[in-house]
Amino acid sequence: MISPGSQYIYRDGVQVSQSSTATGLTATDGAIKLGEYSSPGVYNLVGYLDEPKIYNYARTAAQIKADYNSQGTAKGSSVQIGSKDPRESFSQGLVGYWKMDESSWGSVVDSSGNGNNGTAYGGATVTSGKFGNGGIFSSASSQYVSVTSSTSLQPSDKISIATWVYWTGSGSTVEFITAKGSEHYEIHTGGGGGSNGIRWIPTNGVYIDTGASKFLSNQWNHLVTVYDSATNTGKVYVNGSDTGATQTGSGALQTDSTDFQIAR
Repeated sequence: MISPGSQYIYRDGVQVSQSSTATGLTATDGAIKLGEYSSPGVYNLVGYLDEPKIYNYARTAAQIKADYNSQGTAKGSSVQIGSKDPRESFSQGLVGYWKMDESSWGSVVDSSGNGNNGTAYGGATVTSGKFGNGGIFSSASSQYVSVTSSTSLQPSDKISIATWVYWTGSGSTVEFITAKGSEHYEIHTGGGGGSNGIRWIPTNGVYIDTGASKFLSNQWNHLVTVYDSATNTGKVYVNGSDTGATQTGSGALQTDSTDFQIAR
């Protein structure tokens, strides 16, 4: 990106370089080439290009970040957490986006641009996922991902958590998908959610249960949980459909500085 007096380079929505320039852009009527230098056969690209774009103005950092986030699940996603309704644009309000497409695990990178990277524990690793790679966890081995708490991960008004889940359990078995401390951002199978159901606890004392047979095992399910403090209401969506979950209790989202955890 070039703006008056400066030029910038962004990678994956994050600025990685900046330099000053004393001159502006020079108009040219030459052909634009992709993957090749102006002289044929010189500095040819060896690799792939997809969706190149040219704008007639300098994009802002926020616009560049939004462009990157808007690519959605092109490579694969496992868990997303944001402060807006899931029907809004993908990047709006996004505060955590863990694609889990690394080739191996130590760090689990946050692609939202907010730096909420996670750490894999207990031997949790990656395998083939719904799109590209994804995380594989065993409850028997206490495998999980932990994300250090930050202000961005403590929304006070609205929250949505979205993830693809392939659950190999069944029945009323309680297995955690996400949690933050005790009864915050908590999603688990079974229990009060019913056999092959989901229980969503957005904040302490609020229980939202899908009832039985709403979350099938041994297949990929797209799961979205939502809570709005303004109306004190929450929902659970499975594969794009409202499950008609039953809610017990109400209250505003509470601040919790505990680490956000995936699969624990």
